[in-house]
Amino acid sequence: MHTINERVALVMIPYLRPDFPPLSLALLKGILNYEKIPNTTIDLNIYIKDHFNSEELADLENFCSESICIDQKKTIKNIRKFFRFYIEKVLVPFQPTVVGLSLFSFFMQRTSELFALELRRYFPDVKIFAGGSGVTRFLNKNETDDWSKIVTSKKLIDHIIIGEGEEAILDYIKFKKNKIEIVPQLHNFNLRERMPCYDDIDLTAYKNEAFLEFENQQLTVPITGSRGCVRKCSFCNVESLWPKYVFRSGADIVDEMQHYIETVGIKNFKFTDSLVNGSNKAWRELNNEIVDRKLDLNYTGQFIAKPLGQTTQHDYDMAQKAGATKLFIGIESGSEAVRNHMGKKFNNISLYDTIENLSERNIMTHWMLITGYPTETEEDFEQTLQLIEQFKKYRDKITLSFVSFILLPDSPIAYQSKYDHIKFVKEHEDRDLVNYWLYENNPTLNFNERLRRFETARQFGLDCGYGTNIDKFKKTIMNVKETHVSQILS
Repeated sequence: MHTINERVALVMIPYLRPDFPPLSLALLKGILNYEKIPNTTIDLNIYIKDHFNSEELADLENFCSESICIDQKKTIKNIRKFFRFYIEKVLVPFQPTVVGLSLFSFFMQRTSELFALELRRYFPDVKIFAGGSGVTRFLNKNETDDWSKIVTSKKLIDHIIIGEGEEAILDYIKFKKNKIEIVPQLHNFNLRERMPCYDDIDLTAYKNEAFLEFENQQLTVPITGSRGCVRKCSFCNVESLWPKYVFRSGADIVDEMQHYIETVGIKNFKFTDSLVNGSNKAWRELNNEIVDRKLDLNYTGQFIAKPLGQTTQHDYDMAQKAGATKLFIGIESGSEAVRNHMGKKFNNISLYDTIENLSERNIMTHWMLITGYPTETEEDFEQTLQLIEQFKKYRDKITLSFVSFILLPDSPIAYQSKYDHIKFVKEHEDRDLVNYWLYENNPTLNFNERLRRFETARQFGLDCGYGTNIDKFKKTIMNVKETHVSQILS
């Protein structure tokens, strides 16, 4: 590879609360190390609280989400000053020829523009590329949104990578072809010798404060065993990111876990997979490999209840022995009718069996619940409350989080023809369809009713004694409500 004299810096753009180290930076650094390309990485999120007080941080979050800031001019000034400080501290000494910006969500688009502006003051000729799920909001039809087109046409950012970056980053470093590149999904992403590397990142800066997967509060690193999902849920945009479900071998995953245990002493692992048990075969191989090597570790990940009999008693036993500590289950609703419309593909009997088997083995579960789904009736909603009531005997082993349904533009229910019978209209012409949608066949489920159900379910969970992730509520319908109240009063 013709990469002589190239020096690559990878930057995680704010703002993302620094609960876990950024796997994207570590993964790409491992690849660059393997190719012997000089590189450095920096996650700017871990330094935010050193430069922003609580009020300034709130304004930073509002700026990122395009909500109202108390003082937007001051916020922009603070962000640019912050960027200059770390450009001078990290990038000026390193003298990069290529800088990659990692955007975890589209809430990082505005700060990416400011970072690129500041970076070009120091390095006018540096090549800047951006990647990550935040570079575009529309993935379902190989489309790009205006942001990607604007920043490339203005030469603020030279190149956009939409999709997986493991190979695309090397191609860009080698050929410097500036464009908006849509990358096909990789069908084999076993690491082999290209181990993710956190050498540039202070792992102790990550406090795992979002919702503790591990009671011991020890350091945790993310790990990916699969991409894509075996389900095509109506509300989820994973299919747009990864159309096919592909997974690594159990041996390759455990090699990575063992590498972290032996090199940095970390034994807590958070799987980023859509489903850690998407393939029962792969999940069994993972658990067997951990047990056979006698590794002392803990892991968490997202889990699905499968039809009765597909997950055996032995499977649950092996998961417990392998260190499955807490599993996040997208239950979404207590109503089979709602789950069937979503495409979840498990009935109540299968769900109850899963909850019982995990709870009896002291494997914690976290239920992810959605209120206000377009087809949800009052009876459906009551069935969700009944499910919460039914299993409160395990409330010391179960935690809950609630979100109110939002209409993601690249989710199947928003664009796939099989959902053509679901007709959405705006409840308010001057507000966005994402939050202020109405389903014509269920017109009483308006914004205020969805807010009522959300608040009722949240409070009911608390009243039943379950642990809940209060902070997460700020990112749900409550945030939208507060934003529009502010707009009315301003």
